[in-house]
Amino acid sequence: KLVKEGAPRGPQGRRGEPGQAGLPGAPGAPGRNGMLGAVGAPGAQGVRGERGPTGAVGPAGPAGEDGPRGPQGPAGPPGEKGELGRQGAEPGAYLHSIRQPALSSFNPNLCPDGDNGIIRLAQCNHRACRLEVLHENHWGSVCDDGFDNTNARVVCSSLGYPAHRAEAVRAIGGGSGRIWLDDVKCKGSEEQLTMCGHAGWGRADCGHWEDVGVCCKRV
Repeated sequence: KLVKEGAPRGPQGRRGEPGQAGLPGAPGAPGRNGMLGAVGAPGAQGVRGERGPTGAVGPAGPAGEDGPRGPQGPAGPPGEKGELGRQGAEPGAYLHSIRQPALSSFNPNLCPDGDNGIIRLAQCNHRACRLEVLHENHWGSVCDDGFDNTNARVVCSSLGYPAHRAEAVRAIGGGSGRIWLDDVKCKGSEEQLTMCGHAGWGRADCGHWEDVGVCCKRV
């Protein structure tokens, strides 16, 4: 019935049952981006990776500049004394302009002497000089047994004299001390008398009256 206008309002009725859900509405417009958040704390350090393979060798760099020269080192000890050189063709002879007879052993009337540190010619006269040889730091004579001009040529050549005019003189004598060599036999090609064949050092069956002499010629 229609409520009469001006009539008093009645009590409120009971709430009705919920209605069925409506259909989904259309998607709304995208919202605006939010504000940038604060920087987070650093993360923990990761596990160390394995070592990689060795790389190829690079090209050599350019040479550096030379460094300054270092200070000079101390002088070394003196070297050993060298061997005595071969004697010249005119031992003891001086040029005519500077010749001093008192200091010279040169005498045209005597066979020339000589000393190469291994053999020497001593006590020379007009015939020959006594041949001596050095062994065990002592000079000794040579016996004339079998000593010929071939041996004499080796002697004179080693003293710097021409070999072709060398002469052996037997029994010149006059020596003292040891007789070092006997039965010397040279081939003629030896550089020193000590390279020739002989009976052995100190093995001699002769006396000093048999000391051999050698005369070398200057020309």
